[in-house]
Amino acid sequence: METPKKRVTKQVYDVSKNSYKIFNSVPTIRQPHKYYVGVFGYEEIGDDYYMETAFHNCYMINYTIEGEAKLVYNNATYHLKKGDLVLLHKYPRFILTPENKKNYDWKIFFWHIYGDDIKETFNEIRQNDIVILHDYPLEKIKPAFEMLTEEFREYREGQENRVSVQLYSLFLDIRDFAVNESGTALKPLAHILDYIAANYRQPITLDDIAKYTFVSKSHINSLFIKHLGVTPMQYVMSLRIKRAQELLCSTNITIKRIAVDCGFKDDRSLIYAFKTHCDMTPQQLRSSMGKPIIAPPPTLNKP
Repeated sequence: METPKKRVTKQVYDVSKNSYKIFNSVPTIRQPHKYYVGVFGYEEIGDDYYMETAFHNCYMINYTIEGEAKLVYNNATYHLKKGDLVLLHKYPRFILTPENKKNYDWKIFFWHIYGDDIKETFNEIRQNDIVILHDYPLEKIKPAFEMLTEEFREYREGQENRVSVQLYSLFLDIRDFAVNESGTALKPLAHILDYIAANYRQPITLDDIAKYTFVSKSHINSLFIKHLGVTPMQYVMSLRIKRAQELLCSTNITIKRIAVDCGFKDDRSLIYAFKTHCDMTPQQLRSSMGKPIIAPPPTLNKP
C-alpha cells in the first residue's frame, strides 16, 4: 500500500475582521453515503493573502461573491470572478491568491467536505480534473451557508444527519447546474471537435473552423479555453503531434511524408513543433523508439 503523503499547507492568512471560519470534527471512520464538513466560512480576503496546499484528502467548494482571484491547480491557471463556483479535490497542489490589490476585495464562501460518494458526482461533471461553473446563482449558495452556520451555533440531536442532507442537496444542485450548462454549451463544441478530428491533417485555420461550424472565432476560443483549457489551434497541434509520434514509432515512413500526412506545412515545421513541445527532434524520438512524451489532447466529457 502506498504511504500517504504528508499534508502541505503554506499560507499568509490575510482576512478582514468580518471573516469567520467554523470548524467541525470529522470522524476518522465515516459512514458510507454520508457527507461531513470539516470547515466552512465566509471570508473577505486581503491583498497579501496566499494559500498553497496539497495532499489533503477532501473536496473544496469555493464561491466568489465579489472580486477576482487566481487559482493554480495541477499546474493550470484559472481566473475566478464574481459568480464562479469551484469544486476540486484537495490532494493535488493548488494555490489561491487575490487578483487585485484592493484590500478585502475578494469575498467568498467556502466548504471543505468529506464523503465517499462525492467522487462519483465530481467525476461526472469535472473537466480536466476540476469543476468551474460560471454565473452560479448566489441564491443557491447563500441559503446552504446560512443553514450550516445556524446548525453549528449549538449542538442539537440529529445534527450530523441534517448537515449531511444539506451538503448532499448542495452537491445535487451543483451537478444539475453543471449538466444543464454543459448540455447547452457543449453541443457546438462537440460539433467543432468532430470537424477538427476529420480535418486536422489538412492545413486548417481558425477561420476554416468558424466558417464550417457557423460559430464565431471569439466564441470558439471561449469554448475551448473554458472546457478544454487550450486554444483551438493548440488543440489541433496536439492532435498533429500525437499522430506524428505514432507514425514515427510504428512505421518507417520518411519524416517529410509524416509531416505532410499530419497537417504540417513541411518537415521543418514538424521538426520545430517537436523541439518546442517535446524537447527533441522527430529523428531522436524514432531512434529511441520511446513512448510519446507529450500529453494526449484534452478530452470533452459529453453529458
